[in-house]
Formats: sequence, structure tokens, C-alpha cells
Amino acid sequence: MELFEWTLFLLIVLLIGVLFFSQMSATWDVYCKMVLFYGWIVVMIILVPPWVALIRGSRVENLKILCFMLRQIRYLLGVKITVQGSENLNTKGPYMVVANHQSILDILGIAEVLPDHCMILSKKELKYMGLMGIVCWLCKFILLDRNNKRSARETMDHMTRTVLQQNLRVWVYPEGTRNRMATLRPFKRGVFAVAVKAQIPIIPVVTSYYQQPLNLKDGQRPFFCRDKWIIQILPKIETRGLGPEDVPALADSTQKLMLDTFNEINEHVVLEKSSRE
Repeated sequence: MELFEWTLFLLIVLLIGVLFFSQMSATWDVYCKMVLFYGWIVVMIILVPPWVALIRGSRVENLKILCFMLRQIRYLLGVKITVQGSENLNTKGPYMVVANHQSILDILGIAEVLPDHCMILSKKELKYMGLMGIVCWLCKFILLDRNNKRSARETMDHMTRTVLQQNLRVWVYPEGTRNRMATLRPFKRGVFAVAVKAQIPIIPVVTSYYQQPLNLKDGQRPFFCRDKWIIQILPKIETRGLGPEDVPALADSTQKLMLDTFNEINEHVVLEKSSRE
């Protein structure tokens, strides 16, 4: 119980400190909110996994509990997320969610729209990041060794079997790495090969460009991400009847569709911001 009490005490001190220092200047506001975000993640990882592991064990559904916790920090950061097309995630049966990847802040978007019974495909390095490794076990993350082609292929085959046998969904980032530019990288084809092999539909999820550099010029208020996001969930893309030879075209057409959507919702965010000013 002492660990819980000390963690709760540190969280209260953190919140009070952020509220105090964030009023000192715009720059302090930025760094205080960054501390708040990462501090919340650390506290959440310390407090939640032990209790969930004790009561529920390792289950895909445990990710929903973490998502609930993550949604609370969004309000404290002042981030407003508008979700469009959420009905497209109501598709029955297994499917693959493909999303654009900008930074660790993507977890706020995941927390907002994650469908039921959904696994996350991520890099194997998370397994060795202390308490984060426990979270990966607790929520049954699929961890991919990007430096070992044979291991990566075996992981993809295992993911295919698991999705079909357990009627699950899987969330992937086909760009393969974070992208801080206002565009989308070319998509890796491996995840599309999995979707075609399993004959499951693909549902694209596009998050608007939220990167906000620290800029003190022209009186702008700096922040480490924009306060207005749009998440556009597109209709499913069927893979039934497609074969391995169709994978390259499927990856390229999906990337183009998502890039067009990305540019469109970014323009909407800019126009809305201009109208407010």
C-alpha cells in the first residue's frame, strides 16, 4: 500500500507543480504539459498493471483499461479530438486497422477509437523498456523484430493465425516508424500481405498532423502538439479474392487514399483555426 500512497502523492505534487509553473510563461506551459504527459504515463504504468495482472491476467481486452486512463490526460492537456466515421469500426469479425504514425502522442488517438478485441503490432524493443514490457505482456502486444527477417516473418504468420482463430482485430502502423513530417511515408507491404493471406478487410484510420514545434516568434503560444485533432476512419477495404501478387498495389492504393485524406483533414484543421483567430 505504501507504493500506491507514494505514487498518488507524487501525482498530486506533479499536478500542482504543472498548474503553478504553467502560468509563468508560454514556454513554461509547454514544458509543464510535456512533464504532465510523460509523468502521467509513468504513474499509469506503475499503478495499473499490477492490479490488472492480479485480477485479469494477460488479455487483449486489458488495453481498454489503459485507454480509459489515457483519455483522462487528454483533457488535462487541452487536446480536443474530433472522430469522423467511427461507424466504420463496427465491422463484424476480424480486420486490420492501418494508421499513420507521428509520435508517442499517437496513443491518445488509439485511446479514443480503439475497437474491441484489438491487438497492437509494435517493435520488439518495447519488451526491454522496463515496466513497458509488462504492459506489452498484459495487453498481448505483438512484438516485431525489425532487424531479423526470419523472426519477423514468423511473427507475421503467428499474428495471422491468432487473428483468425480468436476473431481479433489488429492495429498496425504500415509506415514502419514515426514520421514527424506533414505527409505519409511509403507503406511497408508485410502487414498487407498478412491481410491478404487472412482474407480480412483493412480499415484505414487517419489522424491529422498534430506536430507543433516550439515557436516563440510572432507571439505564438508554443505547445508540443496542436490542441485540435481530427481522426478520420475510412470505410473498409476488402481483401477477399486478392492474392500475393495484389499486395504491392493494395499497399500503394491504401497509402494514396490515406495521404489524400490526411491532406484534406489538415486543411480543415487550418481553416477552422483561422476562423477562430
